[in-house]
Amino acid sequence: MINAIKILLILQVFFVTNLSALKIFRTDVFSPVVKTLQVKANGDWLLPPVINLEGNDYIEICFDELSAQQTRFTYSITHCNADWTKSGLNPVEYMTGFQNQLIYDYATSFNTTMDYIHYKLFLPNDDTHFLVSGNYVVHISEEGNENKPVLAACFSVVDQQVKIQMSVTANTDLDFNRSHQQLSLTVNYASNISSTMQDFKIYALQNNRRDNMALLFSPSSIQPGKIVYEHNRNLIFEAGNEYRRFETVSTQHNGMNVKSIRYYSPYFHETLFPDELRSRKSYLFDKDQNGKFYIRSNEASNYDIESDYVFVHFTLSCERPFLEDIYILSEAFNNLLDERSKMTYNYENKCYEKAVLLKQGLYNYLYVSEKDDKATTGLAEGNYYQTENEYMILMYYRQPGGRYDQLIGMQK
Repeated sequence: MINAIKILLILQVFFVTNLSALKIFRTDVFSPVVKTLQVKANGDWLLPPVINLEGNDYIEICFDELSAQQTRFTYSITHCNADWTKSGLNPVEYMTGFQNQLIYDYATSFNTTMDYIHYKLFLPNDDTHFLVSGNYVVHISEEGNENKPVLAACFSVVDQQVKIQMSVTANTDLDFNRSHQQLSLTVNYASNISSTMQDFKIYALQNNRRDNMALLFSPSSIQPGKIVYEHNRNLIFEAGNEYRRFETVSTQHNGMNVKSIRYYSPYFHETLFPDELRSRKSYLFDKDQNGKFYIRSNEASNYDIESDYVFVHFTLSCERPFLEDIYILSEAFNNLLDERSKMTYNYENKCYEKAVLLKQGLYNYLYVSEKDDKATTGLAEGNYYQTENEYMILMYYRQPGGRYDQLIGMQK
């Protein structure tokens, strides 16, 4: 009996350990006082967080802590597999330098109603360099409390070894010029790379989202040095709609899509014009930024520390609530559907509402529901084949007997 109990406990520990090992990392914030997390390649807010292994590329991770006093934050780096689970490499195999180093680049907010400290981390830096390609996640924690990070920031490092050609069409295997878009792609690779398909993993992303990220199986053809994907159901995406936009760049004058500005001591509140459902309207082009946001203030010379925080009030007019919950999809919410992005229906005013504390700037967003763990635009925004979307292909390769996935190709 005792031996049986011991065996059961060992199995339970093994099961829990393996669940922990299979944790999927993604960019997210775990502290209510940490805001405005951005992960940028080469300081460009429009680029996906992917840099080259060789050369002078860098990742910039920046965030604010709503506090008047500086906190000693440390950072640790984890190498990940193609599916964003922890890889089998030890730190000395994928990076130089030590874990849990301090972040020294910070500045205090100036002339703002909301006190905050702005932090920046650049990678690689004098202490840390990357040795291999692949996916990486940085965890930032308070010094001495490294087992409880305040945020996770994900990015990728590519060692370009393949050439990827990609095209997008509205003539899909589901419909023709209606509500979907379909990718086709060809990968050309060198002869020194194994051609066994199980050694490759290819992912397709729409607007840098992970919820509807597609993993490709069964290419339509395999030729020496070439893999072709055509008429692949996994490469069919909802077309969606152009992102809505607003600007909270001033507390003195209404910005784009801002209806009113009010000051309720001690903070500013900016109310957006009520949005309407677009699912049954005609498509209308707008030059959006596919869900991204840019920090900016008309009254500031240094946007990082002089842009203020304001409460932004969203309203989506709707005669009756949907059966599904409605969320705000935006990189301002790390493209996550959770309580931070979930809206509440107001039966008296017949609308969905949400008030969010955001740093001044330009924001893109969509109203979505959730289906099969994916954000879908069908209810509130509609799907229009003309929509401009940004697609990215990431190709990973694991050598026979290898312990990690190399990122050998990226195209967008």
